[in-house]
Amino acid sequence: MAKRLRDNINSRYVEAANALTSKQARRRIVAYVESYDDIYFWRTVLGPFEDNSRFFEVMLPSKSNLTRGKKSVLMNLIAHAAEANSSYAPMTVTKPNGTIADDVLGSDMIACVDADYDYLLQGCTAQSRRVLESKFVFHTYVYAIENYQCYAPSLHNVCVAVTLNDHRIFDFNEYFARFSEYIFPLFVWSILLYRNGSYPRFTISNFNRIADPGGFNVQNPEPSRLNIRQR
Repeated sequence: MAKRLRDNINSRYVEAANALTSKQARRRIVAYVESYDDIYFWRTVLGPFEDNSRFFEVMLPSKSNLTRGKKSVLMNLIAHAAEANSSYAPMTVTKPNGTIADDVLGSDMIACVDADYDYLLQGCTAQSRRVLESKFVFHTYVYAIENYQCYAPSLHNVCVAVTLNDHRIFDFNEYFARFSEYIFPLFVWSILLYRNGSYPRFTISNFNRIADPGGFNVQNPEPSRLNIRQR
């Protein structure tokens, strides 16, 4: 039996709180994210969907636990809420098909997370199914929000903003296109091993060490890419 009010907070709780406001008030939708860095990103994503009838409040699920990662947002949040309420309501962590119990999340409480490998795994793991099949879990299509921030065509504008100089001395598009071609076989192997439960044989940390370009010359970046290709 849940003893603290915060143990009972779920989408229905937020829905009930919205019902106590005036009919003209906008409906509050709580959006839980993984870390402080994610708050601004998901605010820019959800902001355009606000109108006179609804608004989003993007926040961390816990101010006392700043652990990064989807498990902190999805697994702990969902599991604790379901466990706390299980004594008086039919709430479970997952439904029979493996999706998140929508009794915890709902139209007034959503989760916004990085896809990591879960989108590419297409439901091969329980966590992948939870991310893909719950209509109240929103995820990136790339690995993490940093992939959007490191989008090659936009990096020149970042340099201009920092240096106030619009002179192009480095071709980001060409560099990252070749870089991606070199590491793509490793990327495929990484996903395959993760999918087959052999993740410890080639971890993402191993992948990162091989794909690290290290120091390189802006005027001549090719040696660093060839070094990656050789590794």
